[in-house]
Amino acid sequence: MFARYGVSPRRFFAAVKRSSRGRGSPGGVRVAPVVRRVQGLALRILAALFLVLASLPLSVLVPPTTPLAPGPAEAMHSITDFNPKSGPPGTEVTITGLGFLTTTIMMVTFGGGASASFTVVDDGTITTIVPTGATTGPITVSGMEPTDIQSTTSDFTVTAAGPTKLAITAITPSSPTAGQSFDVMVEAQDDAGNPTNVDLATNINLFVQTGTGSLGGTFTGSIAPATSSATISGVTYSIAETGVVLRADDDTIPNEAIETGLQPGDSAPFNVVASGGGTTPSAKSMTPVSGDGQTGGTTLPLRDPFVVQVNDASGPVTGHPVSWSIVSAPAGATGQALEILDTTTNGDGKAAVRFTLGDKPGSYTVAARSDLNGDGDTLDTGEEVQFTASAVSVLIRLSPETLRTNIDAGPMDVAIRVEAGQLLDGVQVRLTYGIENLQVVDGDENATNGVQLVPGPDFGQVLQNRVDPTTGVIEFAAGRGASQPAPSGSILLATIKLQGLMEGTHPLIFDATGVEVSYQGQVVTATLRDGQVEVSNYRLVFTAQPVRGAAGFALGVQPVVAVKDIQGNTRTSDNTTVVTLALNGPLGSLLTCAQTVEGVTSAVVVNGVAVFAGCTVNQPGGSYALEATAVGLAPAMTAPFNITLAGDTNADGRVSVTDFSLIVTHFGKTNTHPAWTNPDIMAFRADLNGDRRVSIVDFSIVVSRFGSTGAAVAASNGNPFPTP
Repeated sequence: MFARYGVSPRRFFAAVKRSSRGRGSPGGVRVAPVVRRVQGLALRILAALFLVLASLPLSVLVPPTTPLAPGPAEAMHSITDFNPKSGPPGTEVTITGLGFLTTTIMMVTFGGGASASFTVVDDGTITTIVPTGATTGPITVSGMEPTDIQSTTSDFTVTAAGPTKLAITAITPSSPTAGQSFDVMVEAQDDAGNPTNVDLATNINLFVQTGTGSLGGTFTGSIAPATSSATISGVTYSIAETGVVLRADDDTIPNEAIETGLQPGDSAPFNVVASGGGTTPSAKSMTPVSGDGQTGGTTLPLRDPFVVQVNDASGPVTGHPVSWSIVSAPAGATGQALEILDTTTNGDGKAAVRFTLGDKPGSYTVAARSDLNGDGDTLDTGEEVQFTASAVSVLIRLSPETLRTNIDAGPMDVAIRVEAGQLLDGVQVRLTYGIENLQVVDGDENATNGVQLVPGPDFGQVLQNRVDPTTGVIEFAAGRGASQPAPSGSILLATIKLQGLMEGTHPLIFDATGVEVSYQGQVVTATLRDGQVEVSNYRLVFTAQPVRGAAGFALGVQPVVAVKDIQGNTRTSDNTTVVTLALNGPLGSLLTCAQTVEGVTSAVVVNGVAVFAGCTVNQPGGSYALEATAVGLAPAMTAPFNITLAGDTNADGRVSVTDFSLIVTHFGKTNTHPAWTNPDIMAFRADLNGDRRVSIVDFSIVVSRFGSTGAAVAASNGNPFPTP
């Protein structure tokens, strides 16, 4: 090893010995005899350790290093997990992460297929639906900016959707004879009505859904695995009748309220003829015509009435009584009402009623009932038809609902979001704010139009966009264009750019008289959630910052960031602020700490202080700096510091015996020692990790990197504010 560097062991130790006597060291300092003996003993111990290390193969002393890959572009949000990990289109998926409220989330995609609906539940949660046409691949959450894109590290697996319902697709013959056998074909289908194979044998039971007769013969069957249909032969119907409807169910109880398998399916109405030919005009039938499945706003009447039709063998029945009743409503709902309870059919055999929804969102059920066979008994099969309607309310809120900002900070964004459970045509809002406390900054930077908001992407037509800075009134209205589909879910209506003017908590209040939501000409009830802006004079301050470091090794001084006011007092009540560190340095430089997740280094303050650990910088370079940022607080920047080639004390671009000698010479010194910054000695060079002392850690860095070469970077002097 000594021969490798052109020096014999005897000459090396002679040089060390001369150094211990003060000859050859900068300044020619001599050491007192007692001190010289102690120093000589220490040098002999270190020299012995050096001989042991020198005998090892160079590959042991210098472990191979793997360059750190550059991290991904920084985004304002991150994804940590998602559940479930697989499912067919239509599956609800919950995405967890960070920064979903502080980022304007624009799109969620599955393997490249965009979801038509997603909801930002809170800062760490998004719920979304797997879209039709999605393929297996990562889930990507995208914001407004090109860098605001994050994808999951694992794929969401899209599985084939199984059958969801049964359907009776054929009656053979199409008009069977009473008491004689006929065939019924039953098919398993997906939601779109496509034939879909079953995985397991599926038992089928047939029931009479509409009609006064009864089934006989064989009315059970089974769909075999890996097939989609079965034909049940030998079915009989007891009487001749028109408008008979059969139901196929995989349950043994007809019309069971809680289905455990496939949803039941009905046949098209068919006639059962008498054995002598022709039909017997007998029982009447009642069928739904229109109005089922509507959605409307709470406390509002539905747009369309519920309509039923009563027929007999001759056609529509006029003047037949039909009664109406509310069967179910959401718990605690009030105000739901039918305009009339008893009706009679008109000349077309139709009876109708209008229904007003209650004050609670959810499902409402209304029944139409008629004594078709005139027996006056309890309801028989087919004598009741049910309609359902859903009531929804729209939530209009600010995101974030509490904005924290600093007087020194620039404009901060507050989104006006509309959480809609139904399609919408348009929304208009009015808000008020205190002009002495807050300022709305022009969102389009066009002075000729006055102060305006930044419109969101979900409505194509901006109808009103005005801010009056003299009264503190914000007015905004937008709707969909004629060819634009109606949006739903979490809708970004507009973004307000706010600047805090005075300390304190200042409200942003929705004026209910100026808020209106509509769909297809109907007003939809909206719930309003006001927000507030907390303006402070707090800022971020580095209370500990790196002074220098060795590439690839932990910084000797790890960064600590505190939230302080302008008087220097720490906000000890703060346990929520998230502080993010970024490295300013040469191209390819990378900061990695124990808190780094997917390229983002952030920590939540505890009692107003964020402590970072395990921070390293991957490559040598000069004038590095760390920047700390947090939402609503003035940022902080460290003083410049250098990262040297690990083990290179004298900046000659290699780790050699000279560096080892410098460590030995200054071992134990700290930044308070007179030789630390003495221009003739510069003992600070031996402090490789920048902890302001020369210790066994610096010795270990030299030994582990002995013989390596690289970029030559001069060391910072190790003081809090190093000079060049």
